[in-house]
Amino acid sequence: MTDLGENGEDRRHVSAALVVFGVAFAIRAVFLFQSLETPYFGAPFLDEKYFYEWAKRISHGQLSYEQAFFRAPLYAYTLGGLFAIAGPNFFLPKLLQHLLGSVAAVLIFKIAERCFDRRTAWVAGLLAALYPPLIFFEGEMLDISLQCFFYPALILIGLRSLSDPRWRWTMLFGLVAGTAAIARPNILLLVACWLVLQVVLGARWGGWRAPHGGFARAGAIVALVVLWMMPPLIHNVRADGSWVPISTYAGVNLYIGNREMADGYTASTPRPYEFFGDYQDSVELFARREAEIAVGQPLTGSEIQRFWLWRTWETITGRLSHCIGLLLKKIVLFWNGYEIRNNKDVYFALKFTPALDWLHRVWNFRVLAPLGLLGIALAALRRPAAQRVENLWLALGVAAHMVSVVLFFVCDRYRLPVTPLLIVFAAGALTTIWQWANEGDFRQAGFAAVGLACLAFLTNLPWFDMSPAVAHKDVWNVANCYKEKGQLDEALRWYERFVQLNADFADGWNNLGEVYVRKNRIEDALACFERAARLDQRVSLPWNNVGFCRLKLGDPEGALSAYEEAIKRAPNNRIARNGRAEALAALGREKEALAELDSLLVDDPDFVLALWTKAAILARRGDIAEASDLLNRALELAPPDTAAEIRADPALTQVLPAETKEKQR
Repeated sequence: MTDLGENGEDRRHVSAALVVFGVAFAIRAVFLFQSLETPYFGAPFLDEKYFYEWAKRISHGQLSYEQAFFRAPLYAYTLGGLFAIAGPNFFLPKLLQHLLGSVAAVLIFKIAERCFDRRTAWVAGLLAALYPPLIFFEGEMLDISLQCFFYPALILIGLRSLSDPRWRWTMLFGLVAGTAAIARPNILLLVACWLVLQVVLGARWGGWRAPHGGFARAGAIVALVVLWMMPPLIHNVRADGSWVPISTYAGVNLYIGNREMADGYTASTPRPYEFFGDYQDSVELFARREAEIAVGQPLTGSEIQRFWLWRTWETITGRLSHCIGLLLKKIVLFWNGYEIRNNKDVYFALKFTPALDWLHRVWNFRVLAPLGLLGIALAALRRPAAQRVENLWLALGVAAHMVSVVLFFVCDRYRLPVTPLLIVFAAGALTTIWQWANEGDFRQAGFAAVGLACLAFLTNLPWFDMSPAVAHKDVWNVANCYKEKGQLDEALRWYERFVQLNADFADGWNNLGEVYVRKNRIEDALACFERAARLDQRVSLPWNNVGFCRLKLGDPEGALSAYEEAIKRAPNNRIARNGRAEALAALGREKEALAELDSLLVDDPDFVLALWTKAAILARRGDIAEASDLLNRALELAPPDTAAEIRADPALTQVLPAETKEKQR
């Protein structure tokens, strides 16, 4: 009978897990298929673009980086492995992330069952299954989806270890912790909390100094975490000599979050730096260039990290009272119900997916924050002594993540990994109040309801006016996505809407001009580029585009002047230098043009634009053999879209490979 009872209980556990997983995946599937029709799908930008491009390089065999990792590498390498198998795509990674999120909902069910009871577990599992911010960010190609899985996984493994002294749980904790660390290093604060808890509660494992006690287990976890850090450390040392265990972005982000003008939630750099060519992360670019300009020489990743850590230390020690006030502000923002945007505004983006948008109106952090805080208080006051340690571990998870965020800056995405743990406490609060009401204990239920109302009021006040309407940013993002996907009519409509909302943003006019170019409206494009150049005198890109339009309109003198304006602002702007060579050639100054191109190719022999331009100039001069060599090299290196443009260049018709000419016929 005992075996039958145990088998029945096991079946009930499996059935419950399947129900929670099924509900979680069902709503995620609806969201995923609705998201296919949004402007964002298939057009990554900012951090998504960073990971997407990195993963593509990995899938093509570029497994090492020329510098120490700026970001933790696990997500990019996982994505790159997937791309190597299935090719670069957007659907499959998001599907797998939603599957992982559905498993995380089951983990949350299990955590609640261990910390509270079965009824609370059902509430927690279903709340997690339906929590819109979790679902939304699982649909982003970002490392946060891994962290939202690793947090509940580590919490659950820790809970199992508290009740089961077998070493397998300790070893599993170390393996998962090491994996999580190379996905997002701030989870190491949670690991540190567990190590302290293990040592303090060493008696549960036979005493502190016993062979299987707290110190021995803590040492094993540290060893496993360090073992997982070794591959990125070895990479960083081999790349540029940086003895950095995982990545180098902590220093500059610490500075951004605590600098003199920091507001606690804006993640932008004090000044932008332009890049020419492949996509580069603006924060990484700022960190490197600003540090190297200040020091006056090239720096390794670890040297850049130390530079920003020291700059942050100087800021904090020089303005201690301000930094303490800023820290308190960030704690308030962390618990505020408003979802502070990072790359995307959740409230705006969800309008394109009606099912999740509707759900988000009723189930969001405005509701979760007060419920979770009440649950923490009730667990501390009411839980039996036998469950106090389990609830302490869960609360330490909340505290550790909060600290790891407020040290830097607060936004919806970085706050998100705390929500699985808060959902457990929120479920505990709901079932406790329900139990009191059922038992007729209206006094305690009333006190809890008043406490909940107070917490809801405090967490939903518009503190510090940190949520201003910035609709133009979202319109800008949508326009950029349509432009990236080649949907030019939609892009044009959204850019025109954007410049009405914010007529003083140079990039808006510049991108509108780029759409006009692709629609062959060159004069309209030129007007946009000239306006962008007037609006922001610091940057060179609009002048590049003015030069391009001037050449198209048969004005090489105007083009040359524009390209020289671009070079004046950014001497390293190789696109402007290539354009200058084209303008010189159009003016009959071919010798100067070829000298400019040769200089570019000395710096980068694989610069496709310079190869293309030089081949065209030589072809017009009749140097067919050399032009043909350059053309073949350019076609070999160019991405498909650029290669098609090269083949369509009339100046190169006579030097195109025979098979290409045949295809064109």
